[in-house]
This record gives sequence, structure tokens and C-alpha cells, in this order.
Amino acid sequence: MLIIIFVFLSKIGAASEGLNYGAVYECRAISVTEAMVKACSSQYPDISGRSSKAYSAWLARNATKAEKTAQTCIKELRTLAKTETEEQQILLKMDEIEKEMIEAFKEKMKTDGVKACIDAISQLEEGVAGVDLK
Repeated sequence: MLIIIFVFLSKIGAASEGLNYGAVYECRAISVTEAMVKACSSQYPDISGRSSKAYSAWLARNATKAEKTAQTCIKELRTLAKTETEEQQILLKMDEIEKEMIEAFKEKMKTDGVKACIDAISQLEEGVAGVDLK
């Protein structure tokens, strides 16, 4: 799947312009998921135990895939980037998108309260398609 994403990105010209949340999540699943769990645990200490267990369960199912996917992302990025500058630009764009994802989740926490965290924790516990890696 990642190869398809990066082939597509290379065909649209400036690869960093084609990045999206899904691609960045696939490449950085551990850090994004961990940040969300930490945000929930910090804001709602009474669910921190459940958050931690859910993250551990998710990590047990996904750690190997996530690490392999992250390595594939970097390898493909290095292959497709025409210059070191372009590679750095893409990495910076990925950083920006990752921050946007985390901030969007924190905004959801503000609007939905603890429900946002309970929903996210449930997804981690249940291993739903959007959160578990393929």
C-alpha cells in the first residue's frame, strides 16, 4: 500500500503536496497513537489506566507492522526524493501533518470531552480497521 502511495506522490510533482493524514498515520502510527493516548491520560487521569492498557494492546498487535511500515516509508522517500532538500521538505511536511492530526484530536477532546477519549480507547482495544495497520 505504501509503495502505491509513494508512486502516486512521485507522479503528482511535488511529493509533499500529496501527503495526507492516512499516509502520515501509516508512516508514524506509533508516535501519533502514543500522543493521543498521552493527551487523554493527561486530561482525564481517571481513564489513564484504561488508556495505557488499550495502547499496550494496540502496540502488541501493531508494533512490528508499524516499525516495518515506518522503515518502508523512509526507504521509499529516499528513493523518490530527487534531492536531499526535497527529502527534508517532505519530512517537514510529514511533521506538520502529524502535529495537525494530534491538534485535531485535542480539539475533538475539547468539544466532545471524555467521550472523544473513550471512543479512541475503544478503537485501540477493539482493533478497528482505521487504527490497526494492515
